[in-house]
Amino acid sequence: MSDFKSKLVRKKQIAEGTMAFYLEKPKDFSFVAGQHATFQIAKPKETDAEGDSRTFSFITIPSGNEVGFASRMRDSAFKRNLKGAGLGLEIDIKNPRGSMVLPQDLRRPLVFLAGGIGITPFMSMIRQASYEKSAQKIFLFYSNRTVAQTAFLADLRQLAKENENFNFIPFITQEKLSTWQGELGYISEEAVKKYVPKIGETLFYLAGPTGMVSAMSELLASMGVDSLFIKSEDYGEYK
Repeated sequence: MSDFKSKLVRKKQIAEGTMAFYLEKPKDFSFVAGQHATFQIAKPKETDAEGDSRTFSFITIPSGNEVGFASRMRDSAFKRNLKGAGLGLEIDIKNPRGSMVLPQDLRRPLVFLAGGIGITPFMSMIRQASYEKSAQKIFLFYSNRTVAQTAFLADLRQLAKENENFNFIPFITQEKLSTWQGELGYISEEAVKKYVPKIGETLFYLAGPTGMVSAMSELLASMGVDSLFIKSEDYGEYK
């Protein structure tokens, strides 16, 4: 598969320790909402043993003019190159792939269980569903330690206002704020059942750090959800 050459057109901080990067969309480039690709810096100013490329999920939709991804900003050469780059940084996009995408069958409601930067594929899918004015019900359970670490919080609240079929349920686990408009603590069976009416008729998607994905898989198994109706993406350790 061909590599697609692109350039950085804008970047922004979207949460504490997290940034979004937007590239110009190469000619003839295509992907499906929810997929990911390899992004390689063409001429890095510095490098290290972890290399000059990373795999990121798209946060934009296929019909847009930009290709976006988001990342926790750890102290690696790749992340330092990105954070310090000026606009015009050359980045190659390689091999869009992944099967954790919106289903063709719209009859089953979708439940997205996201932790931290695991929100990224869901941003693309939720935006795509809203763009298509899909009648499919979507429930997003999104867990973070603190409000400041919750990426895309304002965007998700706005999407929930604009799309009556999208339900946004944010969680914070290490703060107790009287002004918080969401849930406190961890995603639980009680919380899922509080918002999702028919567990047995629902398709579940999981994305986030290894521990979170494992915990959510065990939770769904204990609730009697068949593994055939669970899709997952493990983000491992952030690099």
